[in-house]
Amino acid sequence: MVVEFNPTALRPRPREPRDPIVPPRVVTVSLVGVGACGLLGLLIWTVFAPHVSALTSVWACHLGAAVEASPAVCGELLVVGAMDGTLWGLDTATGEARYRTAPALLGIAGGLAERDGVVYFGSDDGGVYSVTAATGEGVARARTNGPVRTRPLVTDDAVYVGSDDGHLWTLSRGDLRPLRPPVYVGSAVAGDPVMYGDDVIFAPLAGDVLLLNTKTGALRRAEVPGPICSSPAVSPQGTVWIGNDAGYVYSVRTDTLEVEPSGPFGGPMRSRIVEDRARVFVGVNGGSLRVLRAKPPTELYCVTAGGSVRARALVSDGLVLFGADDGEVRLVDPTGTVRARYATKGGGISAQPAMGPDGLAYVATTRGEVLALRLPST
Repeated sequence: MVVEFNPTALRPRPREPRDPIVPPRVVTVSLVGVGACGLLGLLIWTVFAPHVSALTSVWACHLGAAVEASPAVCGELLVVGAMDGTLWGLDTATGEARYRTAPALLGIAGGLAERDGVVYFGSDDGGVYSVTAATGEGVARARTNGPVRTRPLVTDDAVYVGSDDGHLWTLSRGDLRPLRPPVYVGSAVAGDPVMYGDDVIFAPLAGDVLLLNTKTGALRRAEVPGPICSSPAVSPQGTVWIGNDAGYVYSVRTDTLEVEPSGPFGGPMRSRIVEDRARVFVGVNGGSLRVLRAKPPTELYCVTAGGSVRARALVSDGLVLFGADDGEVRLVDPTGTVRARYATKGGGISAQPAMGPDGLAYVATTRGEVLALRLPST
C-alpha cells in the first residue's frame, strides 16, 4: 500500500482577522495629543522656569597638583599654594605664571593670608611661612609640631595659627618667632582663627569655642559639642557662629558665652562659615549650602549641590558664589535662586573662591585647575 504525504495538511488553519482593540485612528489622535501636551509643557517651562546661565571663563591654567588652600589676590597677582608644596604667582588678567617657588616640603592645605605685600600660610610639614607676594621669595619660617591646615590670622604685630599638635601659636609678624608659649587645647585645631576686639577665637577639633585675650592671656571657653572641623565667623555685634559634625550650627555670644544651637541641617558642617549682613552661610557635607537668618537663628533657604560643600562661600554685593565636590561653581541671588553656574573639568572645590578686580572670581580645584570666572553685573 502506498501512502502519499500531503505537506499542506500540517499547516495551521489561517486565523480569521480580528478588529484591533484600539482603532488606529484613536492611537494616532492620542499620540498627537500627548506630543502637543509635551510641547506645551516645554513652552511653559521655558517661559516661567528660572534661567540658569553659564558663568564665563576668562582664563584657565593647570598647576599639576591639587589646590585645597584658598588663594589670595595681591594687587595684580593671584598667589596660589598647591599640595606639592609649591607657590604660584599668576597674573590676575591672563593666568600667566609670573613665578613658581617651592617654599614648603609638603602640601599647602590652609588658606593664604596677605598683609602689606607679604603672604602667610602653613603647611603639612608643620611649618608656617611668610613670602613676598610680588616675587614668592621667602621672608621667614617657623616650625610647629604638627601639620598646619588653618589659614593664619594676621594682626598688626602677630600671626596666630592653629596646628594639629593641639596648640594655638602666636608668632611675630616680622620673623615668625614665638611671642609667647603656645596655648595647648587638647586636640588639633582644624578651623581658622578669627579676631573680635582683643580676643582670638578658635575651636579645637574635640569641641568648644575658645577666646584667647591677646592682652592678658586669659582663656575663656564656651561649651559646644564636637567634633568641630569648621571655621568660626564672628558678626560685628560679637556673635560667633560655628558648625559641628553633628550637623548643628551654634551661636555664641562673646560677652556672656551663651550658646544657642540650630539644626540639624543634614550632615557634617566642615566649611568655613561666613556672616554677612545678618545672614550666616555654611556648607554641609550632605551636599547643600544653608543660609540662616542671624536673629533669631532660622533657615532662610537651602541650595542643593551635587557634592559636599566644604569651601567657604564668597559673598559679594548680595550674590553668593560657592563650589562643591561635584566640581561645579554656583552663583546664587539673595532669594536663593541659582542664577549661573560653571562646571570645571573635574575635581572637587575645597578652597574658597577669591574676588579680584573687574568682577573676576578665581576658583581652584583638587585637580590643580585654576580659572578666572567673570561674574554678571548686579
